[in-house]
Amino acid sequence: RTVYWVARAEHPLARRERVSAEEVLQYPFVAPAQIPPRVLDPLLKAHARAAATSRGPTLSLPAVRCDGLAPAKRIVACSDAVTGSILSCVSSELKSGQFVLLGAEPWLTLQYGAVSLKGRPWSQAAVRMYEYVREAERQVDAQEADLLRRFGRKRTGQRRRAAAASS
Repeated sequence: RTVYWVARAEHPLARRERVSAEEVLQYPFVAPAQIPPRVLDPLLKAHARAAATSRGPTLSLPAVRCDGLAPAKRIVACSDAVTGSILSCVSSELKSGQFVLLGAEPWLTLQYGAVSLKGRPWSQAAVRMYEYVREAERQVDAQEADLLRRFGRKRTGQRRRAAAASS
């Protein structure tokens, strides 16, 4: 699942056609959770490139670490800070016009999986839970496709002009 850079609608980068990770990271980054190593490595590299081209002081990464998305969204809503989120978690803010998507990077993804012991069959409850998760995934996929069509930019950071027409 793709994670998108998210900012308030009045953010200085909100009207830009293309926004790179280096440009995003010149603003305070609010981490809604601990950053996994597979994302942290490219994030730190982008942060280093941002620091090399920044006119101001180098910001720490993350500038703020929260224990959930709700406090991260509150900080982003009233500042020039940015965060990362999957679309379904910011759908109401996108629909209300409070937040905009700045783009995404190929390495900025959310991954999870189911783990079981080798050679052990799943219980009926585990099979049913997995079915529920897969159904929820299908619903989220449909919701995110709609949100991306209406409010998104391509992974390259290019704004989709259709978003303005459908709002």
